[in-house]
Amino acid sequence: MTARVDKNALRTGSRVASDEYSKDDVRDFALWKRATPEDEAVGAAWDAPFGRGRPGWHLECSAMALREVGVRFNVPTLDIHSGAVDLIFPHHENEIAQSEGATGQPFVRCWLHGEFLTVAGTKMSKRYGNILTARDLREEGVDAAAVRLLIFSTHYRQQLNFTDAALEAASEGVRRLGEFRKRLALLASTGPDSTAPEVPDSANAVAGADSQVLSLVRGFEDAMDDDLNVPKAIGHLFSFVTASNRELDRGGWPRETTRKALEALDRVTAARSNSARKIASRLAASPSPPQRCIRKDASSQDASVARKAPTAAATKAAMSATAVLSTVRTRIISPHTRRQGRTAAP
Repeated sequence: MTARVDKNALRTGSRVASDEYSKDDVRDFALWKRATPEDEAVGAAWDAPFGRGRPGWHLECSAMALREVGVRFNVPTLDIHSGAVDLIFPHHENEIAQSEGATGQPFVRCWLHGEFLTVAGTKMSKRYGNILTARDLREEGVDAAAVRLLIFSTHYRQQLNFTDAALEAASEGVRRLGEFRKRLALLASTGPDSTAPEVPDSANAVAGADSQVLSLVRGFEDAMDDDLNVPKAIGHLFSFVTASNRELDRGGWPRETTRKALEALDRVTAARSNSARKIASRLAASPSPPQRCIRKDASSQDASVARKAPTAAATKAAMSATAVLSTVRTRIISPHTRRQGRTAAP
């Protein structure tokens, strides 16, 4: 992957203070950083063949990703790697360079980069004091389904503008979907069968319903296969709701046909999938809500989340990072420095 950015416009040293280091070129990055007193104080320093220190930001991610896919699936390549657009360069390009240098294999098959979330037209940022978390929304009584539908309404490659009006519209959409499903569920259990006299023109009704169900499933799946075009998929879903309600108002469907429609609705919304039930059960069993990623009370623009002592998992990741670094050093750094007539520095 080569980021489509103007590298000539980049400025050397444009990094947060804690990760600054001398660069010959803006595309340079550190694989391993010498331990500082701050690192030692919180236990974020490890001994390595090339000196005591800690992984650079980019190397941390490569080490954790490669370790996970290696342990769980015994492969060196990720199927999907996502992130925000501001991570394309330098972070993701650096991940690719060091990971593929270590394994000799492709690092990622498919990259998905999401655009920024804005609040009333302004980028969400500590700088602007407009950080909004899932916990904030929950405490305000906002329906989680409405938030999901609002997010789904915009393609991941486009900026999502979070406003009260948009959230209200999403809440109305959730209400429509909920009422429609309740209507189908009721008719699927209590409605007439295909031979009942109260179902006019049953053959045409069944044919029409089957066509709508097929259109929903195919349209939804085609949209999702088209670069995860969720807004288009949601459009097919609401078209199905409108057309089905119209037919039900005219006289209804036979019970077995209504069941097909209900199954199709549940299929595209994952209402009855095993994965959805497992996720729901895990969330219900969680002892505490997810913690905020960014504090709203940061006292300055440079304030960052307080560093915590590394967990056992972090220590293992650091050890993996040293292994990746050793391989990268052998395959990339040493040959490069020899060609340049330099001495490889730890």
